[in-house]
Amino acid sequence: MIVDHPPRRVVRRGAAFRIEARGATELEAVPEAEHWRIEGLADAPTCRLERSPRTGVGFVLRGTTADQDAPTSLRMDGLGSVSDLRYLLMDDGRLFRIVFVGPREGRYELVGWETPGAYLTALPESDGWRIEPTPACSGIPEIRTITLLFAAEILDSEAPLVPREPAGR
Repeated sequence: MIVDHPPRRVVRRGAAFRIEARGATELEAVPEAEHWRIEGLADAPTCRLERSPRTGVGFVLRGTTADQDAPTSLRMDGLGSVSDLRYLLMDDGRLFRIVFVGPREGRYELVGWETPGAYLTALPESDGWRIEPTPACSGIPEIRTITLLFAAEILDSEAPLVPREPAGR
């Protein structure tokens, strides 16, 4: 099945962020204590995004499947000559890598090993990011979870993404 995914916009609003598709809010990450409540995943109404409990960096999306198989973003800092490698590990075992293409082009790409080229490309905009699906992505029926983790990692690379303001601010 070939799916024509729409482009998405990612906009940060303080500790919250939202992902819009075709002008409507598709997903929203609402801060709550130590995590974000994810609104818009109808198949996982109690979904939450939290920092990886093992490392404190990267993110885990809880409530979509059994927690031991939760979609996760991972970092492998300083591996070889490339620093700050970022990956997405999905609950079905698919592994994607986030690649920064810059500094002249200044974009992020989500790449995998099944097809050549990027699945998603994130381009900076004045008030957020535009995530463009590529033809390689058309074979993936559902990309909201992938997009959510990709967006969280991109926002976190700009400035630390925290679910609440530190005390005293």
